Amino acid sequence: MGEAFRCERRAVSMICRECNADNPEGITVCIDCGSLLERSDDTRQLLLALNYEGMGRAFKAIQVYRRLIGSNPGNAFAHKLLGNLYFHEGMLDLAIEEYTRAIEVDPNYIGAHYDIGISLYHRGRVKESVLHFERVLEIDPEFRAAHYRLGLSHMHLGHLDRAVHHFNQSLHLTPDYMMAHFHLGVTYFQKGEWDKAIEKFEEVLRANPHDAGAMYRMGLAYLRKGSKEEARKCFRKAGEMEPDDEVSKIHLDDLDGLTHPAAGEIL
Repeated sequence: MGEAFRCERRAVSMICRECNADNPEGITVCIDCGSLLERSDDTRQLLLALNYEGMGRAFKAIQVYRRLIGSNPGNAFAHKLLGNLYFHEGMLDLAIEEYTRAIEVDPNYIGAHYDIGISLYHRGRVKESVLHFERVLEIDPEFRAAHYRLGLSHMHLGHLDRAVHHFNQSLHLTPDYMMAHFHLGVTYFQKGEWDKAIEKFEEVLRANPHDAGAMYRMGLAYLRKGSKEEARKCFRKAGEMEPDDEVSKIHLDDLDGLTHPAAGEIL
């Protein structure tokens, strides 16, 4: 079973009928009042669906979720779990529908806002994804992953200053988040701030010296900066890391004044 499946399973809690305390899954006696706990039918159905997911039986899990939602359409958690399953099965439109229903039931459901934001982003509806990531940060301003996702969305929309802000916020909360360093470097490159881009790619390479993507992009930044020898070193190293990398070879040929055979001209 994957970590995501285990997390969702742990999220299925037991509500005490006597004191309404929220008890973690697996507890048989309420941790607050000591009353004997009984699983609701909804909880049993959720666990059944999660078990089917863990066995790779997605169709059976979908059937259970639909049956549960049919009897209790106000179960926001069930809508979200079904949305997650649709997402992982590549059915993004259906995932978006279920996340939307979860949010209709619970407008402050932070997990549903975050997950629909990711689904909308992958569906190419980037402007809409921004609204949901922003809602996540209204609920929890320190939600690091939402800052990162907002940075990505703004980067793809061309809102580069906003992208820089959110990548930096993500790194303020989690300094060793290398994907934020990498995409901050990409954003600085798009802004024409070559030295800042190089600094970020160097940060990535200190953590992972074999990251060919960071090495290649650092070469591009050096090339734009006019540091041809440093660019040549980066392209050569990127090519060594990824022997099938034709793009780095093209740039090396260009720097060496060679004609690339596929293009018939200096690239």
